Amino acid sequence: MPRYFFHMRDNDGLLEDPDGSEVADLDAAVNEAKLGARSLMAEDIRLGRALRPISIEISETDGLVLQTVTFRNVLDELTADLYEHQVGRRR
Repeated sequence: MPRYFFHMRDNDGLLEDPDGSEVADLDAAVNEAKLGARSLMAEDIRLGRALRPISIEISETDGLVLQTVTFRNVLDELTADLYEHQVGRRR
């Protein structure tokens, strides 16, 4: 299985992932990054903090960034799912 690295970027800079994770493919890595973003957002909400502008950069061992998952994208997906659920219930 390939190894992907999940680097977290915010206003203060980049927090590098020195170990990475072995996942099946890039899609699985993106899903893992989204779960991580949701967990961090949930912690902020639980503690009553404002959501931080964070992104998670997924890279290979050579450091090439393959994809970026932003908290904004994750929130948009979650709210779109909520909207679709609410609209579907009205029909």
